[in-house]
Amino acid sequence: MSKVIAPFVLLPAAVAAAYFILGHFAISGTQSRLDEICSYSAGDAISHLLLPYTSSPTINERLCGLVEIFHGGMATPDATFFTSSFAVWFAPICFFILVEAARPRQCLMLTSSMVVGILYQVGTAGAITSLYWLVFVLFSNYRTTDTTRTQPLAKGIPTKAHAEAITFGFLAGAVIPTIALLNMQDPYVTVLWQPFPIYVAVFYHLHLLFRTPSNHATSGFPLIQAMYIIIFVLASSFHFATIWPRFGDWEILKTLFVPSIDPVPQVTDSASIAAAALHLLQYDAIFSVGSSMVGTLWFASSFTQALRVVVWYIISVPVCGPSAALATVFLWRESGLAREDAPLKKVQ
Repeated sequence: MSKVIAPFVLLPAAVAAAYFILGHFAISGTQSRLDEICSYSAGDAISHLLLPYTSSPTINERLCGLVEIFHGGMATPDATFFTSSFAVWFAPICFFILVEAARPRQCLMLTSSMVVGILYQVGTAGAITSLYWLVFVLFSNYRTTDTTRTQPLAKGIPTKAHAEAITFGFLAGAVIPTIALLNMQDPYVTVLWQPFPIYVAVFYHLHLLFRTPSNHATSGFPLIQAMYIIIFVLASSFHFATIWPRFGDWEILKTLFVPSIDPVPQVTDSASIAAAALHLLQYDAIFSVGSSMVGTLWFASSFTQALRVVVWYIISVPVCGPSAALATVFLWRESGLAREDAPLKKVQ
């Protein structure tokens, strides 16, 4: 697919994500309400989540608002189920970003997964994912599995040391903290989870200190392949266990996965904060997963391949879930890049 099309698709997606997430957040009065209850001067209306997270009252008030939103997204069993689903859906996207950052001779704008992760935390996952895919499509040196570079494709695969570091950072820095966040639902754990992109980067670089690329320079493809397969198996199992039993109960599925195009009514109490939080997370999930699926169409080196990817998503998302569907496409593209017999062409 032509790169010229990407800005006309992914940039509007980022703008729409910002409107439906941040715009609705402001219109609904959620931020104003959080500012009221997460203030030491709130009196009887003060939030029970305004705790001494740090020694700074101002920082504590800001963290209180974050915790209110995250705990609002886990206020009921159904809300917790959706937030857990979002975490599962985002897992292959997170792993993909880490792999792309570790490729040799990769575009500089794609080499810092920590910066991307911090932007996610600040600018919402939905908007930043759309922008990430725009940058990927326009500037990645390994966008498709055809050879539009001057190096053999096999040289774009991270080394074994990098693949191990990616896996360690992903599991220790992202997966374990997120499991703790969802299961413990403790305000202090929620605060500690916020800088998880930094944890990932720290674990990644610590691993490289002990397993240096110079001593483990063989291809990391087998481990990357195994991780995508594991993500597929676990994500599809989660989908089978949680979504399939709800098939037929369309009202619940619609409530959980189809957000209103209008902002939630004016936020005045904890129940409405929870509704606003779920609304925010729903749009975050839609734009994160949706823009990723659109972005992967540029993996294709022909219209026929792109059409096959679309057909795969249509079939696999209801059956296996979006996380498993994305993991499969990521693996297909990685396998293409790993072919050692890929032909060499010069850039036209």
